[in-house]
Amino acid sequence: MSQVQRTVNQLIIQAYRLIGELGDAEPLTDTMLQDGLYCMNELLDQFSVSSVYVPFVSTINFNFTPMQDTYTFSDIVPADFVSSRFVDLSLANYQVDGEIFYPIRIIDRADYYLQTRVTNVTARPGLVWVNKQGTETAIVFYPIPDQPYLCQLQVKVMINSFAPQDSLNSIPPHYVRFLKYALSRELKAYYPSANWPTENEDEYQRTFQSLRQGLEKDVGIRPSAIMVSKEPYYWQTILAY
Repeated sequence: MSQVQRTVNQLIIQAYRLIGELGDAEPLTDTMLQDGLYCMNELLDQFSVSSVYVPFVSTINFNFTPMQDTYTFSDIVPADFVSSRFVDLSLANYQVDGEIFYPIRIIDRADYYLQTRVTNVTARPGLVWVNKQGTETAIVFYPIPDQPYLCQLQVKVMINSFAPQDSLNSIPPHYVRFLKYALSRELKAYYPSANWPTENEDEYQRTFQSLRQGLEKDVGIRPSAIMVSKEPYYWQTILAY
């Protein structure tokens, strides 16, 4: 994978070059930078309506609050943690006695609500699911954590806005390519002389559709064995069913 350092400013330059408004050695003017940044952030808002989010991978560490099963994350509305909203939860675990990490199984909404389960159970958490909302993301654990264990989440965080010197290195390369074509397509409306051949439109549509189709992920497990088991909540035993 390329180790080239990418920034938003460089992406805007590439977008202008793609529509023929900048030559190889031609500098970006302040007006062009402002137009490019405005269009980029407007596109992020527009894409979110279509459930297309630009993610970057981040690790979040926090301690459980005993008897609390739901934790909210947002930088838009008041929440338990100030953080960008999540696109996806990649892994989750918790630490016991400062030495041992136990994995927490990731499930989806249907696995949680459409299975028999016991409410108000407090124990070491064994399951987690993500409840994505318009202004916040909630992480729900089951059973309810009974101790202030250290929890570690690896998440894909959705980007709400860009600044000119923001790094793009933590964003998957295919998202960066999609953003370049999307921004170029948007900027051509600002510049009547812009060049946008059929090949560019086809590439934009291809990347846009591939991202939309690849966003939803269901992690299949055997929830009936986990949620209705009469065994004590020792997850090494339960997962052996």
